[in-house]
Amino acid sequence: MKAVQDVLDLVVHLPLNVTEPETAPLKEQYHVRYSFPLFVLCDQKGSVITRWEGYMGADRFISKLRQSLADLTTIKERVDRFEENPTYRDAIILAQYSSSIGQYLDARDYYKKASTLSQKDFSYEVFSNVVQAASLAQLPFDDALDAADSVLAKPSLKPRQAIRTIQTLTGVARSLDKTDYLGKYLESGIKISSKHFDAGFKKPYELMVADKILYMEKDTLGAIAYKKKTLPNGWESKPPEYYAFALWCLDRKINLGEAEQFVRRAVQKINPGSSRSTVLVTLAKICRAEGKNDESLKILHLAIEEDDSNEIAKTLQEEWTSSPTH
Repeated sequence: MKAVQDVLDLVVHLPLNVTEPETAPLKEQYHVRYSFPLFVLCDQKGSVITRWEGYMGADRFISKLRQSLADLTTIKERVDRFEENPTYRDAIILAQYSSSIGQYLDARDYYKKASTLSQKDFSYEVFSNVVQAASLAQLPFDDALDAADSVLAKPSLKPRQAIRTIQTLTGVARSLDKTDYLGKYLESGIKISSKHFDAGFKKPYELMVADKILYMEKDTLGAIAYKKKTLPNGWESKPPEYYAFALWCLDRKINLGEAEQFVRRAVQKINPGSSRSTVLVTLAKICRAEGKNDESLKILHLAIEEDDSNEIAKTLQEEWTSSPTH
């Protein structure tokens, strides 16, 4: 597209694959993680000005790059300037950058400072980074609960943000085995979502009811039965539906035998290449959760054969090979 090429002519465009040995050091230098593609705008010395991730339309990409080129201050320069003279704009830019590279505690602090400098409410942004930090054991889980409470106490809180907060907290609590703390949050989410079915809240409602049955009532079979009742007719023969159900089981580490059967069926139905590679990674995770460690590694090998650019499969292969029994 000519418009894209025109804006790329304003920079030195250097496409790189950081999975290659000769460019691998750049992966750490520029904090490359799981989201691709990653765009990093640097000055002539390689210092980062800004970065953004993911696919986007041509118009949005052009707008983003032109906007970035309008201010060529590097992140390091902003950090130095902020220490001397904190401003709202620098606080927001540094908060967004810190969050994007996984420096969640720094992002939390920048958002708090942005709130002080502007009197704007950034409680949700603070929560998002606190809960990420808690998931990595950088903060106690209680801090995530406190941050969630701050969001949910906002008088102007919109239902969608409330549900998103509760679902995010639930996911992290699940990963940390802290689900006993979720009672009041699930009750609140169920109450809010039940009032807004017409606005698309039926699915969140059903997910939270299932989690309440599972975590609060401690009824695993009841949660599975309820989840199946919420699925559309004929879901067992529809790959997107039974694959999604298998993911739901995997996330909660329940009903793994049936989940494995569904994902194995999905592997046979999905198109070869990156899509099948992704499904194979899911199958490997299920086998790992079932204690089938050798088999999970073999499946990861197949995932990489399907798509050599699957960084998640490669990372898991490295982690599981170095820790074969955990």
